[in-house]
Amino acid sequence: MAKTFRVHVIDNVHWEVPSQRLANIKYTVRKVLDMCTCHLQCSMCNACIHMYTCTCLDATIHSTVCKHVHLIHMDNDATVKPQPHTCIDNSTYFTALLASKTNDSLRAKERLEKKVQQLQHVIRQCDQAEALNTAYKHVNAAVTLLSAIEKQSTTINLVRKRNISPNSNIEQQRYYSTKKKRTGTIDTISKPTQEELEDTNEKLLKEEPLFCAICFKKQDTSNSPTIRWVQCSVCDIWIHQQCTSIAIDEADVNVDYVYVCQYCNK
Repeated sequence: MAKTFRVHVIDNVHWEVPSQRLANIKYTVRKVLDMCTCHLQCSMCNACIHMYTCTCLDATIHSTVCKHVHLIHMDNDATVKPQPHTCIDNSTYFTALLASKTNDSLRAKERLEKKVQQLQHVIRQCDQAEALNTAYKHVNAAVTLLSAIEKQSTTINLVRKRNISPNSNIEQQRYYSTKKKRTGTIDTISKPTQEELEDTNEKLLKEEPLFCAICFKKQDTSNSPTIRWVQCSVCDIWIHQQCTSIAIDEADVNVDYVYVCQYCNK
């Protein structure tokens, strides 16, 4: 049973047509021009794509005269015989529409055949080689175009395959981490306090020097039983007094003598 519906008239140039398949969906048809003389008119109702606009997908994307525009135009145009439209997708209406497309193809073939006969007559009368060669190129292009369209209409539509990644068949491998796990906590290094620094200095002062920082020996080259040491006031390293340029008497007399080693002087 055909589904009945009502076309809602908004004003003189706007109509709302309900969708046949989608519930609660309505398409708005708007009249733009009262008349158009272009060659894109429908052979049944003389409706043109420039006369109406519609919010359906066929009219918006394909820029064609959709069934909603046909319905509104045939209802409003008094010169067109009304068609039964208890359903938008009426079988009688679309059968006639397909028949009109077939008639258009036949008329186009007749016009083309007449042009071919006229072309043959013109070719017999033309003697210019350049003009004939140019005409041959155009005719050859037309033959190629018609052949390609005919092959395209008879070609089987191939299903587009999904692009498969080349590594999709590889078995997923288990991930093993190479990082070593920490077995214990890491002791944080904190800045020593002033008491710890003083205590460390006292311990270092009590320690006996093991070797000289210049000659890297414990004994100096003198034959004296007592080894004289000098400490750098900057880096606190111990050096044989004999390995330095300090006179022995000067170091003994001046107790507040400040010595800076050759490493720190650099």
